This record gives sequence, structure tokens and C-alpha cells, in this order.
Amino acid sequence: MKRNFKRIVYGVFIMLLMCICLNNKVEAKTPSFKVSNFSVNKKTIRNGQKIKIKFKVKGKNFNPTNGAYSFSNGTGWSGGVFDYNKTTKYVTIEERITNRFSKGKIQLESITLYDKTGNTVTIKNSKLFKKTGKRYADMSKANFEVKGRRNPSFKVSNFSVNRKKVKNGQKIKIKFKVKGKNFNPTNGAYSFSNGTGWSGGVFDYNKTTKYVTIEERITNRFTKGKIQLESITLYDKIGNTVTIKNSKIYGRNEKNSADMSKSSFVVKGTTTPSFKVSNFSVNRKKVKNGQKIKIKFKVKGKNFNPTN
Repeated sequence: MKRNFKRIVYGVFIMLLMCICLNNKVEAKTPSFKVSNFSVNKKTIRNGQKIKIKFKVKGKNFNPTNGAYSFSNGTGWSGGVFDYNKTTKYVTIEERITNRFSKGKIQLESITLYDKTGNTVTIKNSKLFKKTGKRYADMSKANFEVKGRRNPSFKVSNFSVNRKKVKNGQKIKIKFKVKGKNFNPTNGAYSFSNGTGWSGGVFDYNKTTKYVTIEERITNRFTKGKIQLESITLYDKIGNTVTIKNSKIYGRNEKNSADMSKSSFVVKGTTTPSFKVSNFSVNRKKVKNGQKIKIKFKVKGKNFNPTN
């Protein structure tokens, strides 16, 4: 086949809908789970230790393979597969205490549960929100106190970049040295000065030289012009994090800062794909909770990548 041809690709998206309304004729079903009997393995806890919270779930078609929960100190949501005992109906959630937890009293804020169809319900802590009702439960017996907070003291230096000018599709490699105890390169994140958001994952780390190498392919998420690292988040082996900011952007008075100016490069231009979509169709006009909807459409344009 010729390389320069126009590909016409049919994209078929299968969407499992937890809540869908078509023509205002379908109402979603919200599970009626209840949670109770909360307990915690320890009332006071320190950085690096694990907290285990247990609670009972009552209701039909509970699916423990998905779930989420949040704490009162604004640590964000955690979740995944719940450790669930089918006989006792108890869920156990486990968290290692890191510096994402503030010092002081912590309590569960909310729990999100799934049924086997994929419908969800979020139950809130009645003692925290000072409300009662179907979607509230007393979670006060899961309270615990964090007795200390530990912040890593990593330092970064010796920044370099493999090229000062880069075009769309090329790769940029930035190297820097990390100094500090218990550095964990299996997790990390970084951001650039042009607002591309955060990237990260497992860092390419040389234990002998102590250098990290990060690699990015230049796409149209990068704007044309000068770019430099804005921030780097590093993890220790417990899971504590520190975010180090570029002093050339934020100033030297910023706590946890480093000169990252030698990571700068210039993007000479980016390309925006010229795809067109058309010929939309749907397998059914009316759908009930738990059913699948299939939407088809035609994609026209060069170098379409259906894997993302």
C-alpha cells in the first residue's frame, strides 16, 4: 500500500454507561447500599505506618472490585479494588501515612461504592457534614490522629538537555542529579512552563551517577517558543513527596526551589491534526440502566492513531 494515502477509519466506541439519559426518557438507578460498624486498627499513627479501617456494607449486587474514599484533610480520593470478605460483608481499606496527611485528627469524609452494573453511590460522614439521611452514615469510629509529618529533603542540580531546538515529533531528553536519602525513582512527576500539565511515572534513574533522565516527545501540547521545566515532584521510599520549583520562574525565595534554566529548549513549531468525523449512528435510541450503547462514526485524515 502507498504511504501517502488517505485512510478512512471507522471508530467503534463501546461505552459502559453508569448513568445515561436519552431524550429525557431514562432514569438511572442509584444503589441503596448502607455502611456501618466502622473500626480502625490504631487511634494514633506516625509517618510510614499503615492505617486499616473496616466497615460493613449492606445491599444487593455490591461490587468490591471498584470503590473510592476520601479523608477530611483534603488528601484527595483513594481507591481501587476493595479488600472484601463475602462472608462477613466487611470491607478493609489500608493506607500508608505519608506527608499527604496533615498532622492532627483525620476522619473518613466520603465513600463511593459500585454495584455490578457500574452504578455508584457516595455516602458521606454524617458527623463531619452534620447531616442525616440515606446517603449519610456515622463514620466517627474510623477517626485517627497523625502524630507527625515528614518531608523529604531532596535537592536537584546539574540540569542539561540533549538539544536546544526541537520540532514536532522529536524527543527531548532532560537530565538532572538528585541528592538525598531514600529517593524512590519508581514514582515521580514534572511540569513544563507552558502549561502542558503534569507528566510522570517511573523515572529513568542511574543509581551510580544519581542522575534522572526524563524524555518527552514534542506534540502540539507544547506551545511554540521557549520552554523549561517548571516543577519536579520526587518521592521517598515511604511515599512522602516534595515538589521542587524552578527558581528562575518562581524566584529564589520560594521554598524548595532550584535553578532549572539549563533545562530550557525552544519548540520551533507544532502540528495540529486535520481529522474530520462524520456519519454518526447509534445502535439504540432508548436504553435502560445496565445496557450498552454503541456509537459509530467515520474518521477521515492522515496518520490517525486509534490506540489513544
